[in-house]
Amino acid sequence: MAADIYYGLSPKEVRKLAYQYATELKIDPVPEGWSKNKQAGADWFSAFIKRHQKLSIRKPQATSLARATAFNKTTVADFFAKLSIVYERFPNISPHDIWNVDETGIPTVQ
Repeated sequence: MAADIYYGLSPKEVRKLAYQYATELKIDPVPEGWSKNKQAGADWFSAFIKRHQKLSIRKPQATSLARATAFNKTTVADFFAKLSIVYERFPNISPHDIWNVDETGIPTVQ
């Protein structure tokens, strides 16, 4: 649900979610510390991150309303239409010639 609204989960929120999931599935026995604190332990979270290396720990940040609303079917279709024009104009472009550049570290206003 958090991903659907463009918001990440903190480690503490993940630990609480893991406890809620374990109790919903009636996993028995849940470690005593989990029941006491109503969340999974920090050691569980560390092991979880090691098992799922595609996940990363980041400080969650809200997505701006402008960015969230700009990501829709129309703008995505427009992007791929323009990308097709670029491929037609430059037929020798290969995947290693494409770079992902965003505004991070690139000033757009002088």
